[in-house]
Amino acid sequence: MRAIKGSLKNAFIRNIRRTIAEYSMIPEGTGLVAAVSGGPDSVAMLHALVLLSKDECFRIIVAHFDHALRPESSGEEFFVSKLAHKLGLEYRTERGCVREYALSQKISIEEAGRLLRYDFLERIRNEFGVPVIAVGHHVDDQLETFFLRLFKGASLEGLCGIPPVRGNIVRPLIRVNRKQILMFLQQENISYVIDSSNLEVGTERNFIRNVVFPLIKERFESFQDSGHRTIEVLRDENQVMEDMAQQLYRASVTTQEQGLHLDRKKLLQSPTAVCRRVVMKTLYSLAGPRSRFGQSHLHLIEQLLVQKRPSGSVQLPHSIQARRTYDSICFCKGKRAFQRQPYELKINSPCIIDVPHVSVQLRFETSSLRNCGIDFKKPSVAYFDAELLSFPLFVRTPKPGDRMRPWGFPGSRKIKKILIDAKVPQHVRPLFPLVVKDNEIVWIPLIRRSGAAPVSPHTRAVLKVSIIGKADVVFRQPVTSISSSDA
Repeated sequence: MRAIKGSLKNAFIRNIRRTIAEYSMIPEGTGLVAAVSGGPDSVAMLHALVLLSKDECFRIIVAHFDHALRPESSGEEFFVSKLAHKLGLEYRTERGCVREYALSQKISIEEAGRLLRYDFLERIRNEFGVPVIAVGHHVDDQLETFFLRLFKGASLEGLCGIPPVRGNIVRPLIRVNRKQILMFLQQENISYVIDSSNLEVGTERNFIRNVVFPLIKERFESFQDSGHRTIEVLRDENQVMEDMAQQLYRASVTTQEQGLHLDRKKLLQSPTAVCRRVVMKTLYSLAGPRSRFGQSHLHLIEQLLVQKRPSGSVQLPHSIQARRTYDSICFCKGKRAFQRQPYELKINSPCIIDVPHVSVQLRFETSSLRNCGIDFKKPSVAYFDAELLSFPLFVRTPKPGDRMRPWGFPGSRKIKKILIDAKVPQHVRPLFPLVVKDNEIVWIPLIRRSGAAPVSPHTRAVLKVSIIGKADVVFRQPVTSISSSDA
């Protein structure tokens, strides 16, 4: 940014200017939504942004969310609207039903207010087509957040406090403190409103601010300065951990139709702290950055990872289900991927069909023995004598009591047992496609064919049934699959 001229060259504005530039908070030639409550922090932020915008020419839209929790809230909205008009800025406001939303969602009033406020701000951002939302968090909020999370048993990342930028939320005041904010407002003769609820001790943050901090300061007068230094050290160390977690995430997490799959072996071979971060990244990538997960949820997933049983599942907040099948942990938003209906498809002639619920196809084709190009080593292909195994055929899901006469084995075996021995995941077994003729199962793709209609030197026409697509990924089939050519 270019230098701010004249009276703007004071420490407060320079600090904010450097912060915005260092973190590229406002892309050149764009604008922002300024979240203004009317309190000293957001009012100081707005005035600082207005001063900077005169030199940098970025657009500012003022947004005020009325929580409707206090009688004076309507007066605060009026104050902000007058301020926006005085500064010549576009203005949007909304009155929320925070108490009702908290009751309906079974969350705290503070959390309900936060969710509704950010939802409103995001809608205004989209309305005006600007890239970011500026909020008035400052360095003292950092320390309050540090203690709040410390008392609740936060991770290293949680103890790092509030980041300067998170997604499209930016915090221009993150390097100034409350004392500097009040001095700026006093020097510039800028008025603001006082939220009376901030003086109470009913909420956890107010208790930290109004009770805990004054007590600590009686014994450790400069604890705030040392606390800020500690947070900076934690951030540096957290970045090292974050880089390790990013590498493990790329190596162990894959996106599939049902959700995100984590490689259990790779996670367990990694340091526990890094493994936990990968799990949390997976959860937030599904639930979104505004969701909330804690140590109790991590503990449930860790139990799923280390338990001796090869399968199991846990239900998590935000409609996320984690399901383990052998060495894979699948995270799915909602239950639909694990609760799909059986199917039965009739095949009347050579064709290609889509297998329901999975992104693979089955191809049915016939040719002469000479032109077939048989390769018995491919488990994704089965060959039959077309005269002995004629259309129509069926592709369906397993039924209770299904049995098969596998090639080269005496007697019959239960389909359920064959799928278990092949380590087909428990939630996939009810959907696994079977190729059937006259109620006889002739092929379990990737696993076994029956002894029906073998290809011999006397065969004139060959029926070739093959899988198109990454079936080993879709069905999570291990490399120990039994070839259809086994004899």
